[in-house]
Amino acid sequence: MRNVTLTAPYFHNGQADTLVVAIRQHLDPYRFARAYAEGGEHLMAPTEIDAISPILASGSLITEEQVGLLFAFLEALEDRRAGSLSR
Repeated sequence: MRNVTLTAPYFHNGQADTLVVAIRQHLDPYRFARAYAEGGEHLMAPTEIDAISPILASGSLITEEQVGLLFAFLEALEDRRAGSLSR
C-alpha cells in the first residue's frame, strides 16, 4: 500500500480519478456497478449486481469522516521522495 496515494488513476481501467473515489467504490460496489462502463451501459448484468452480498447492497456502513481517516492512513504510507507515480 506504500505510495498508493501517488498512483492515480485507480482500478484496471483508471475509472477512479482519486483515491477517495476508489475507497468509496469499494465500500459501495452495488451503486458503482450500475454506472461503471464508459459508454453508460452496465458493466455487470442485473443478476450479477443482485448477487452482491446484501450487506454491501445496503450501502456503506462507514461515515465520510471514516473515509477521510482511511485516506489519511494511506497517505501516511507515502514516501514524499517518490514523486508522482501516476500514469
